[in-house]
Amino acid sequence: MKLLVSLAAQIAINALILLAANRLIPGITIEESVIVLLSAGFLLWAGNAIVRPIVTVLALPLMILTFGLFHFVITAFILWGIAIILSQVAIAGILPLFLLTLFVSVVGGLFSFVK
Repeated sequence: MKLLVSLAAQIAINALILLAANRLIPGITIEESVIVLLSAGFLLWAGNAIVRPIVTVLALPLMILTFGLFHFVITAFILWGIAIILSQVAIAGILPLFLLTLFVSVVGGLFSFVK
């Protein structure tokens, strides 16, 4: 039960981070409905929980070479994938994607204590 509550909290935090990014970063358009935000939050959680560890192992030499900054690139690709999967999420270029990645990384790091 505790695991389910933790999962729901992580998805809700991801949804709130994306909602804040939608309102703060020009070029990011996310439909502000609960279903879309929770779907995007779930996809962000799934990308971080499933895709990130696999890509991290496969790209270990790049991780070592860039002192871990390749995580930023992985996060950018996860967010870009969310925009591809959900038609209600749009990223209008590389600069908004960069700012969104930076925002999600920093704010998500602040809330990383929720486990």
